[in-house]
Amino acid sequence: VLAGTQAVREAGRAFSTAATTAEGRARAMAATRLVVGQTGRGSFTVSGGAVVDGTRQPEGLCLTGACGALIGAGAGAHGVFSITGAGSRASFLGTLQLAHPLVYTPANGGFVFGSPGGQARGSLSIEDGATVTSGTGALATAPGGPAMLGTESAHATVLIDGPGSTWTLKPMTAGSPMPGLTTAAHASAVAEITIRNGGRLVLDGGAVGGTGPNAYTFLNLSRGGSTHVSVHGVGSAIDMSGRSTVLQVGRQGGVATLDVLAGATVTTQLMQ
Repeated sequence: VLAGTQAVREAGRAFSTAATTAEGRARAMAATRLVVGQTGRGSFTVSGGAVVDGTRQPEGLCLTGACGALIGAGAGAHGVFSITGAGSRASFLGTLQLAHPLVYTPANGGFVFGSPGGQARGSLSIEDGATVTSGTGALATAPGGPAMLGTESAHATVLIDGPGSTWTLKPMTAGSPMPGLTTAAHASAVAEITIRNGGRLVLDGGAVGGTGPNAYTFLNLSRGGSTHVSVHGVGSAIDMSGRSTVLQVGRQGGVATLDVLAGATVTTQLMQ
């Protein structure tokens, strides 16, 4: 759990999110591998070819898609994850979530996590050839936790900028769920995705005609909230592959816009 500022800057440097003791491993199995911004503002920067490895010890809960990362984990919190430069990379077995307005209090849950009625903010930037890999993704989720008021909100932003800059969602273990990205899962949720200058968002279910539960990929833009996606410039792309790929733009009362401009591309089998 990170508050304040953390940075991993040197080529060859690796930051592993796996626990090293038996007790720590037990906690990690039931929890998220990396949290940036739980109370207040937290930031994490990866640059200069450094590595964040959240794929260690994939046993137990991780086999079903757990062991991901939370950026902006509580209502009232602001998390920023920035990764820049060729060779810089971050990987997580489970879901990479941005802006998750959870609320717990001593009276409701036994501990303090988030602020009732607050806004969770999460930001992910991938620039100048850096890469991020995760099993699934969720941007601006619905309020949760036993102390939530229901008035909590979420705001998530993603920037993928520059040739080679890529966020890839793909099965990371044999039991992983199908790779997919969901945005704005509540009426008070807002998500923004900008892909430009050759950046790419890749949802990889494997080769066409593949089999198995994770041979399908989906991109759900707004499940009740508001989402804006801009893909701009030659080489900039949203690429979806697998046995079946579905892109949904606005559903369950949500509002979404998808702008594909100036030579950018979006590849999917089905758009709704």
